[in-house]
Amino acid sequence: GVIDVSTLGKIELFGPDAAPLLEYAYTCSFGKLVAGQTRYIFMVDSSGTIVDDGVAGRLGDGHFYITGTSTHSQTVLRQLQLFADQLSLDVAIIDRTFQLAAVNLTGPLSLRVMSRLTNLDLGEEAFPYLALREAEVASVPCRLMRVGFVGELGYEIHVPCSYAARVWTKLMEAGGPQGIGPFGVEAQ
Repeated sequence: GVIDVSTLGKIELFGPDAAPLLEYAYTCSFGKLVAGQTRYIFMVDSSGTIVDDGVAGRLGDGHFYITGTSTHSQTVLRQLQLFADQLSLDVAIIDRTFQLAAVNLTGPLSLRVMSRLTNLDLGEEAFPYLALREAEVASVPCRLMRVGFVGELGYEIHVPCSYAARVWTKLMEAGGPQGIGPFGVEAQ
């Protein structure tokens, strides 16, 4: 199935202090996270209370891409900026929430569907669980994360908003023989 997750917060961080900022704001270490990998994250405020969760991916040295929950994306952005300012960190924080759309393709047949739309090697060794790749899906440049929120194989596809309808349509066409269908948050 496919679900539109475009409302997720999408934030990009650049700079030598991007990893230290993330380590300050989230409950995990980013020093050993290699480029092309993601991890699930929990944001805490200055009192240690969990305020959000999402996924963080490392794209390169000092370059990260993170997601946050739909209802807290602006809170996450403000919290990151507040921490960066308080700690005088050298980092640029860019809100991509309204620039990028996202679709989650998931289910036991999602590999078969995705393989029809990309030249990316989707094999377990080349694209393992929690991997992040920049590739083309349906001839559209995207960020592709292998994550799962429904207990099945899943791909989260982040594309420029202007291409969202195209990618959705191509996913539905490619998954037609497998009986693909849209599903909502409550079903998830």
